[in-house]
Amino acid sequence: MSKGFKQGTNLNKLIETGKSAFSFFVNKSKRTDEYMTYISNPDIKLAKRMINFFDNKYIVSAYQLNLSNVFMNEVIFIPKLAPTINMEMIKYLYSDEAIQKLKEIESYPSQLNCYDTSEEAKQLSMFYRLIEPDTEKYVQVRILSHVGLPNNLSQNKWNKVISESVPETPQHARAMVDNLNHDIEENLNAIPKSLKGFKLEEVRAVTKVVIHIHGGGFITMSSGSHQVYTRTWANRLNCPIFSIDYRLSPEHKYPAAIDDVWQVYVWMVKYAFIQLGILPEKIVLVGDSAGGNLVAAITMLAIQHGFRKPDEIIM
Repeated sequence: MSKGFKQGTNLNKLIETGKSAFSFFVNKSKRTDEYMTYISNPDIKLAKRMINFFDNKYIVSAYQLNLSNVFMNEVIFIPKLAPTINMEMIKYLYSDEAIQKLKEIESYPSQLNCYDTSEEAKQLSMFYRLIEPDTEKYVQVRILSHVGLPNNLSQNKWNKVISESVPETPQHARAMVDNLNHDIEENLNAIPKSLKGFKLEEVRAVTKVVIHIHGGGFITMSSGSHQVYTRTWANRLNCPIFSIDYRLSPEHKYPAAIDDVWQVYVWMVKYAFIQLGILPEKIVLVGDSAGGNLVAAITMLAIQHGFRKPDEIIM
């Protein structure tokens, strides 16, 4: 198959890949020799292309037929607003000065105090739907949810789901969604006029989120390739899944991946409320393989910065 992937046109790739696959199938010694040659002198670019075979749009379209349906599957680009995590920052965090400051931290900010609802924050933290984003300024995030969100992602405007106006504070929003849920449960006919045209399940309060960080050895895979289980999570956990497409190696050197995930985590804590209408009272960080490594790194960064820690981590 490696020979096929090296061909120029898609047709030549298909032909050569088929020939190589058949040859390997009938010739065990040739298959073994080729495998030993490959692992003794690996080609990173070729390896990434082979592994990313399952991210091909045609392959994705095919296997999505067998995936769970999910109400929302949207990709947005979140601006990087937190201080950049670079090598200088990493070195400082392990300095004696930083360690001493860490020892002096006695408490962490409350969840509500982490939110920023100022008009300036609303403008700065606005997300976008871009075709060719600048990866130095934005991070791609896939949102999977079993319900709609108060913000209409396609227009980047608030739906009139919770109220006629955007809630001014997290406490205000919490009171509104609680009252709304109570009305729905007590009397299905007592739905505010602003909710007409929406399904009942679309107006439930969103107070917990899962931030998913995919694996792939830091060089491959994506939020798309992991939908085989993130879609199921979105439906069964009854909360939105935010799956991060962080920058990959070797094109982007360490700690680019850590910085991308940190930027999304800080954005979710501080701005998810004002931009998406989500009150992240519970945040769960989940990652497999390389993603698990990044979960540990983000948790450590939160501790070292005296920032809100994730409520749970799974890796």
